[in-house]
Amino acid sequence: TLRNFEVDDEAAHGQLTSFLDKYPAMINLQMPISAGEGFKPLLGFAVEGAPSMNSRQGCVDELLRRGARVRIRHRQGFLLEQAEESGSAFVEFLQNKEKEFAAYETAAINAWRAVSSKLCGETGEQIDDEDTMTGIVHRFCKAHPEMVNFQSNHAIGPNDIPYGYFGYAPLISFAGAAACRRRRGGGEKTEKVRQGSAQELLRHGGRLDIQHGGRTVLEWMDREHSMMLPWLRAQLL
Repeated sequence: TLRNFEVDDEAAHGQLTSFLDKYPAMINLQMPISAGEGFKPLLGFAVEGAPSMNSRQGCVDELLRRGARVRIRHRQGFLLEQAEESGSAFVEFLQNKEKEFAAYETAAINAWRAVSSKLCGETGEQIDDEDTMTGIVHRFCKAHPEMVNFQSNHAIGPNDIPYGYFGYAPLISFAGAAACRRRRGGGEKTEKVRQGSAQELLRHGGRLDIQHGGRTVLEWMDREHSMMLPWLRAQLL
């Protein structure tokens, strides 16, 4: 609906608010809507190719009000770059919003990366106590609920491009990165390792069907030999 500009903004806005009222944690989730398409967040679908600002202004304002990131990227580039390439009427508007939100968005992504690195052990601040790690995740989810399903990485190169096999991953995948932790001396002892963290993410709307690096979250956990995988699968029943 967002990218079908034959649907007027008022009707699209009604559908959008109903969806986000039910699934608020999907505000920054990036996914394709058909095979072969790039991964995009809702804001990307709203602005790319927009012939006029009136065509989606209500939707864009609603998304930004609820915490949609302006500086967000996936394999095909940053959202603003994609808007520019599509000839979107929102380019100047988004450029101004990127500047307006820069401090908050930078702080939020830095907080996200601090959590992701601790979850998988790729940090100088190893967290072996599960209650401590669960508390870190809980506080992050409370402070940044719009980032629960955000997809990025703490291992990044220029322009925030991830390196390594996980690619653009959500926090819950890093919670299941058992092989990664074992390589850093933090091998799995029981199925309780990072289970509390995963439970917090699920409680705040974390999803297990997100794809990154060619696999879903659960498929990555299987590859990583995470001992909490049976527990996670049971949450889907």
